Parts: sequence; C-alpha cells; structure tokens
Amino acid sequence: MSGELAASAMVSRLGLHSGEVAVRPDGIDGLAVDIAEAVAAVAEPGEIWCTGTVADLIAGKGVPWHDRGTVELAGGFGAWRLLTIGGDAASSVVDDT
Repeated sequence: MSGELAASAMVSRLGLHSGEVAVRPDGIDGLAVDIAEAVAAVAEPGEIWCTGTVADLIAGKGVPWHDRGTVELAGGFGAWRLLTIGGDAASSVVDDT
C-alpha cells in the first residue's frame, strides 16, 4: 500500500490558499477553494504550491519557502505571489521570525 501512496504523491499537485469557505453536504465551495484549485493547476506533479497568504499566516515556523514570483492564475483570479514548500536550498528562504 505504501508504494501506491508514494506513486500517488508523485502525480498529485497541491495548491494551498486560506480564506472563507462554504461547507455543504456534498463538499466545500467558495472563492478560497477556487483559488487553491487554480494554484494547484500551476504546480508540477509532486509539488506543493501556496499563495503568499498562506506563507504570511505561518511565518516564523521555520518553513523553507521557495519564492516562485508573481503568477497570473487561470480563471480570472489575477496575479498572486506564489511559493513552494521546500525547493532547492540555494534559493530557499527560511522564515524564522
């Protein structure tokens, strides 16, 4: 089973954003969900991308961020500062504030 999970992680793309969502019987909905989906669409398989909003919320936790710059998201959501968690050490910024 762990091999299947590892294989799934290699093709999964994760987009993170923080905001208000509507919880419905069939799932969640809202602008924050739509933005997270747009961020996930930018990611390559196996990557975790997030908006600057998420990075700001967990600042000071020692997370190694890799700044990906400002990216225009599909769906008309505009340009957002995006980061990945981890990344290459040469360009990572660890926030220990």
